[in-house]
Amino acid sequence: MKNAIKAAKKIVDVLCWIVIVILTATIVMSVVARINGTNPTFFGYSVFRVSSGSMEPELLVGDVILGKTVDRYGEIKPGDIVTYQGSGNMAGELITHKVIVAPHDENGKIMLQTQGVANPAPDEPIEADRVETIMVRKLPLLNDFYNFFFFVFCPGCSLFYRLCNASAR
Repeated sequence: MKNAIKAAKKIVDVLCWIVIVILTATIVMSVVARINGTNPTFFGYSVFRVSSGSMEPELLVGDVILGKTVDRYGEIKPGDIVTYQGSGNMAGELITHKVIVAPHDENGKIMLQTQGVANPAPDEPIEADRVETIMVRKLPLLNDFYNFFFFVFCPGCSLFYRLCNASAR
């Protein structure tokens, strides 16, 4: 019986270390991508968190979405939700809006137009090469995990640590 418990503990230890290595590699790859000014992608997919209400009620602030890298602009059609690089006062920001005018040739450039669902007016037309991803789907479980980790687990660990230190004195 003791040998079975020892073996189970070793298996759990190995699995925990594998998870730690994968998470560490993911974090390092994400940080390196951000430092290089790009978005981290894994096998052509990126994860984004919605940070404004411009797409409500379709996408709420805090929703996590999965986007697929755009290979051909012909893939983009009206109704698709795309994430693209902002310009002007939104330079350096990523914007996630719905396509209302499909990519088309305009003075030798491929252009398209988007609009936030909650916005009364469409956005200025953008060059299609600024589009980074087309939304594949919302990831509600990842959103729940994120909220649990940052709003329950981390504060809980901090409280536990303080209680342990207080009782050790």
